[in-house]
Amino acid sequence: LTVSGITADDKTYDGTTTATVNTDSAAFTGLVDGDSVSIDTSGVTATFAQSDVGSNISVTLSGLSLTGDDASNYSSTLPSGTTADITAKTLTATADAADKTYDGTTTATVTLTLSGVVGSDSVSSTNGATFSQSDVGTGITATVNSITLTGDDAGNYTISAGQTDTAAITAKALTYTVDASDKTYDGTDAATVTITLSGLVGAETLTASAIATFDSANVGTRTATVNTITLADGTGDADNYSISTGGTDSASIT
Repeated sequence: LTVSGITADDKTYDGTTTATVNTDSAAFTGLVDGDSVSIDTSGVTATFAQSDVGSNISVTLSGLSLTGDDASNYSSTLPSGTTADITAKTLTATADAADKTYDGTTTATVTLTLSGVVGSDSVSSTNGATFSQSDVGTGITATVNSITLTGDDAGNYTISAGQTDTAAITAKALTYTVDASDKTYDGTDAATVTITLSGLVGAETLTASAIATFDSANVGTRTATVNTITLADGTGDADNYSISTGGTDSASIT
């Protein structure tokens, strides 16, 4: 008997070659008139030729049996050329955004934890993510814009971007040099200094004013120490930077 109408269903990747059969339309030809034979499809199984994602993958059918008074007079041939698809499994991911120091960009570093990987499959990911602002702040939303799956089994999976997390952009610490000016004795230890900033991002500029004092009010070669520094906006935003006091230079009180 030649059996027809048994098909294999497409499935989502699960790491196995197991296929699901559909026998609702099962039928056969070749029965001699008057003989009593039925087909039993309850034990029919199907096996994909591969476990990986693909289209029109060959499926092998087995397990068909014949029943009825005349079943012993027949053999059966299952359909050949059966194919079905294995489609990629959709993964989910959680995002963990890292804090960063202000660098003038919205670029964010995010680690993704994948969920839904089958068994011991080798799948990892790289991603591109951006903060919702470039300026210093806390609780800033970082959004994953793109994800690339990598690893030996990556082709069996798909994933969508859009995951979010929050993190902080912290102020960038500037360094500086101090240039103290000589002065004529005036009975005070007040010093006049010029601050030259280093570490600004790109072409950004800031202005800096400082209050400094000499280690003595008396005539001589003295050490001037910066006690306070005030940053003010230029082409950059002063709030994106930090700076420490304590810089020194030597000058003379004449």
